[in-house]
Amino acid sequence: MKKILPWIVTLAVAILITLLVSRYEAAVLALSSPNIDFSLKRRICDGFFVSGALILSFGGLVAIAEHGGLDAIRYAFYRLKERFIHPRLEERDNDGYYEYVKSREAREKAPFAHLLSVGALFIALSLVLALI
Repeated sequence: MKKILPWIVTLAVAILITLLVSRYEAAVLALSSPNIDFSLKRRICDGFFVSGALILSFGGLVAIAEHGGLDAIRYAFYRLKERFIHPRLEERDNDGYYEYVKSREAREKAPFAHLLSVGALFIALSLVLALI
């Protein structure tokens, strides 16, 4: 159950985003543009695309961060935080960037496959609905 829970939560969030986008188009956009047809198929298609794009983008950022793509930025903010917390202290430890990266590589990686898979699934569903 522990391995399937992230998949269920991600799928539920994607469905919620789809329903919210669909409801937004029905309530707000249909009133502001009465000459455009906002059919149920179009609203669901747009909802699938928006939720898929959001979740796929978030999953991509998590994947990049977990594989070290953002370590330099993270290290810079870590050092800046240390300067604010201990402004008068000299460098207590000379942990450089290399040691920081090695310590980050040793830790367990966060899962992100469920985000990429559900995001890609919802974009594929959007494309299928758009083509029908």
